[in-house]
Amino acid sequence: KFVEERKCIQLTLDYIDAFHSLCANYSDEIEQATTAADIRRIAADGKLAGILAIEGGHAIDDDLAVLRMYYKLGVRYMTLTWNNTNNWADGVLDEAKHDGLTDFGRDVVREMNRLGMFVDISHVAPKTFWDALETTTKPVIASHSSAKAICQAPRNMDDDQLRAVAENGGVVGVNYEVTFVSERY
Repeated sequence: KFVEERKCIQLTLDYIDAFHSLCANYSDEIEQATTAADIRRIAADGKLAGILAIEGGHAIDDDLAVLRMYYKLGVRYMTLTWNNTNNWADGVLDEAKHDGLTDFGRDVVREMNRLGMFVDISHVAPKTFWDALETTTKPVIASHSSAKAICQAPRNMDDDQLRAVAENGGVVGVNYEVTFVSERY
């Protein structure tokens, strides 16, 4: 696994602290944004708007209270998995253990909706994708995915998935890393 799960909370908090320090030390250049209005205001001031995100739901250590604390620290979106399967959601490059989302995984999605945190479906297995879309009451994002019609990388989304995100009111961000946009590499 990318990071031992029992160390994920500490590592995530270290990254959040580093981001907050960056914003404090370079306040004339970057500011934390937690709302769309913040982004517009910060951009109008000629600064970078920094948005905290977590890549990999394993970072909550299977605890909704940890998710809520991350939100209070300014995290506004989280991928449900990294490429690996965690204890409640199947990742796209790992063995499926849950047939998508577990009941707790659905609770995570519902809590993210309640908080106002975007559910990021980049890195999830196809069944996890469909379970998340079935569970969410809010638009989802795929912050860094691409299209399988262009490149067959496993993390890329097929046309049905892209249409489903559009119908959900969500957004798909293109991953410009070469192996996600070209079959030549």
